Amino acid sequence: MPATVQLWVLAIAIALASCASNPTVSTPPPPREPTQALLLRTEPAGATCSISRDGVVVASVDVAPGIANVPRKNEKIDVECRKEGYLEQRITLTPVRAEEVEREEGAGRAPATRELDAGERAGLFAVDFGLHTLVYFFPPVGIGLVAAAVAAGVASDQTTAQPYAFRQPPRIVLAPAEFESEAACDAHFAVLTAKFEANVAAQRARIRESCHPWPCTTSDPACPNPLCARQRTRVDDELSGYLDQVRGLRARVRIVAP
Repeated sequence: MPATVQLWVLAIAIALASCASNPTVSTPPPPREPTQALLLRTEPAGATCSISRDGVVVASVDVAPGIANVPRKNEKIDVECRKEGYLEQRITLTPVRAEEVEREEGAGRAPATRELDAGERAGLFAVDFGLHTLVYFFPPVGIGLVAAAVAAGVASDQTTAQPYAFRQPPRIVLAPAEFESEAACDAHFAVLTAKFEANVAAQRARIRESCHPWPCTTSDPACPNPLCARQRTRVDDELSGYLDQVRGLRARVRIVAP
């Protein structure tokens, strides 16, 4: 191997070794894409949902549950779902700082630990193999192109990075537009309410179990773990949101006169 190539390879190896062995090197946060994937779910399933901003539809799902890719801006969006025989239902989502959503959804998990699918792994291998080949066989050109690619990536991230995001929307509740009697209407909404309460109770139980054995014990009435407290608040808010939807729908349904 020519001396020049050896020097380049040695310099790269030293640089990589230094980065790998230095525990204080921090990884920059992942770039925030210009769109965000929102999971739209309805109760019952099968509704058609659209997402609009200032009256303009920006994303839609033909059959819920489904994924809608929404442009991320510091502007509210309206999610509206329709199903034949049911009342239309609309909720509004307000954007918040992206790091707040990332912190809530991460729940202490490092982004790098997520499992990659086959396509992602193949893509990462192709990029990694290409860069190594370029640097090894054409050191001056390779390093220059790598540096240019990194600079371009940073510039692109600064251009497309969005500081705002949306929390994942709750399940959107639908109700039949008409009932034959007040009793039938009350029975329907009672079953619906009981279903949501049971679901949230099960989530609370899972949270309580996950808080043990540290820092709580099974005899503790409450767990002071901040993560668990945030999770409990989330499910309580979820139940409150469902009940608000139920009350709103109950006031809109029509009782067919006998």
